[in-house]
Amino acid sequence: MDNDCAEDFDTKTHGPLFAILRKYSVVRFVKNVKSSFTKYLAAKCDFTWTQESEAALDKDSDLLKDLVAGRDGIARASKLSFWSWDAGSTHFFWRWQPEIQQDMRDDLNYLS
Repeated sequence: MDNDCAEDFDTKTHGPLFAILRKYSVVRFVKNVKSSFTKYLAAKCDFTWTQESEAALDKDSDLLKDLVAGRDGIARASKLSFWSWDAGSTHFFWRWQPEIQQDMRDDLNYLS
């Protein structure tokens, strides 16, 4: 696949560079996912995510469901490689329009 990116591809020259670019791309993507989730929480309910603040939430609260689904998404993103979702993929529900975020988070019934 790498040889499709450079006309005069040389494994010794381009291989290490492409490996660094792939690694940086994944790190940057995960950082963006975490940042967007943090911003979502702050905008939705002025919530600062800590283990203590999460432990104080009602077990049936909408916010706790957001945290559980958000943590799952971040964990999966953190384990991806450049080429595949090694831990499986999920929806980053907070990046969808507000009208369908809860459906995206919970069960996607609106697609049926």
